[in-house]
Amino acid sequence: MSALQTSGFHLIFGTGPAACWAAHHLCAKGVAVKAVNRSGKRPQLMPQQVRIIQADVSDLEQTIQITRGASVVYQALGPAYSQWAQLFPRLQAHTIEAAARAGAHYVALENLYMLDARATITEQTQQALARSKAGCAHKCTAISWRITSEAI
Repeated sequence: MSALQTSGFHLIFGTGPAACWAAHHLCAKGVAVKAVNRSGKRPQLMPQQVRIIQADVSDLEQTIQITRGASVVYQALGPAYSQWAQLFPRLQAHTIEAAARAGAHYVALENLYMLDARATITEQTQQALARSKAGCAHKCTAISWRITSEAI
């Protein structure tokens, strides 16, 4: 059974453009989708059939509660760039923990910040050298995710 054919809903953390386009794709496949953001407001790009949930993902208990029943969890959160190094590791850790507790598949809609722009793709995949603060935050959470996923 594929992740799209599971019985639970798909939960997207974040409602930015990547999250909205993921929701469009899932809805077109007939998947029940919920999306989470801090405001509880629906972005114009988000499909109308997606239920928007207001929550603070920096609160682990809230994150665990809203993830119950999800079969797939998508992490597409994007804190303000100036706050990434401070906020992103906790947000990533909370979504990973909540997905694990729900027994859900986990999908991280990521960027390339943890990769060094000076390295080639081959070097990046082998070394994943981070130079910026945002890159270091991503590299730390990627290492944390790898450890967590190996333990599950």
